[in-house]
Amino acid sequence: MQPTLLQSAWFRPHNRSEDFENLYFVGAGTHPGAGLPGVLSSGKIVADLIGQTQPQPLPVTRLQMQPAA
Repeated sequence: MQPTLLQSAWFRPHNRSEDFENLYFVGAGTHPGAGLPGVLSSGKIVADLIGQTQPQPLPVTRLQMQPAA
């Protein structure tokens, strides 16, 4: 059994849902593809996509980390 053209590259399901906001997909069945490198890459792609759409938290300062007296 081998993949067909419609199961390859751009034709794989994309990492961001086209139907629902804030729904992301990772794994061997999504872009970029199967195998451990593909699965890890799809996780990195989704993490980057989420980072682009979500506001970044402010960094914690040293003053905020000190316990209250």
